[in-house]
Amino acid sequence: MTKTGTDVKIKYFAGLAAGLFLALAPYSSIHSTIMQSNTNADLVKKFYATLNQGKTSDLDPFVAADFRDYNASPDQPKGLAGFKSFLQNIVTAYPDLSIEVLDVITENNKVVARLQITGTHSGVLMGKIQPTNKRVQWTGIDIFEINGGKITGRWSERNLLSMMIQVGAFPK
Repeated sequence: MTKTGTDVKIKYFAGLAAGLFLALAPYSSIHSTIMQSNTNADLVKKFYATLNQGKTSDLDPFVAADFRDYNASPDQPKGLAGFKSFLQNIVTAYPDLSIEVLDVITENNKVVARLQITGTHSGVLMGKIQPTNKRVQWTGIDIFEINGGKITGRWSERNLLSMMIQVGAFPK
């Protein structure tokens, strides 16, 4: 069987295409990882935007039903309902709550957000601290775990001492 020029060209281009595919495959994976990181970061930003509107009931599109709050207080109920209850207490104490996302860092299925939080203490805080009508500001860092396009877990650190001093719960 004699090979024609067309057969040789087809085999050449098929080999070239296969080589390019293999050479570029890692970049496709990197591109996919970057796209997923951007999607996860956007999800977290939308979560905070919704919270800034005081709409804790509208968090379902962002937070999974089996959500786990790893730094929850012992008396906070588990799951999404407990998390919403906690957030509602904060929004009630600070009706003008504003959470500014200063930095976002993504790695695999985790998103880290550095925050600047401000609000006027015009509601009862933690069920105990009566309103002072003081405008307060504190910082925080959240680490979110994202799975299936929803937030499934959160680790949170806040400078609560600063906030408590500002509302007069602790002496300076």
